[in-house]
Amino acid sequence: MQTRTSITRIVLTDDDVDDQFFFQMALRQSGEKAELHVFDNGILLLEALIKGDTALPDVIFMDYNMPCKNAVQCMEELRQHQHLQHIPVIILTTGMSPAEMEKVYQKGATACIRKPHDLSSLVQLIKDVLANKLTAREPIFCL
Repeated sequence: MQTRTSITRIVLTDDDVDDQFFFQMALRQSGEKAELHVFDNGILLLEALIKGDTALPDVIFMDYNMPCKNAVQCMEELRQHQHLQHIPVIILTTGMSPAEMEKVYQKGATACIRKPHDLSSLVQLIKDVLANKLTAREPIFCL
């Protein structure tokens, strides 16, 4: 993996505090230089990014099933704003139907990935995404 000297800005949008903690722990263990911003739901994410309350992230990890606005609704709104269209969005899910997956890709998701259930898998996922292995804007679904 190529060594980066700059800090990667990551956004995690997930309503589950346990999943938030799990992600933060995995990010620390990954050894990646990263600044993490966590949002509890899609509305807070969109408000911050659209209004410019937070620096634009290099990548967004987003839970598929969230209250207020789910991933499809968030993707739809994100991609309406030109300054947000380039940001890779990795959808994390405990499961989705092929129709749901197709819809999220149609709205501009970079990848749909089943949420890892163990820390080492999540650490590897973070490393792969930050090494640009999963941001090719091609449909990817890992089970």
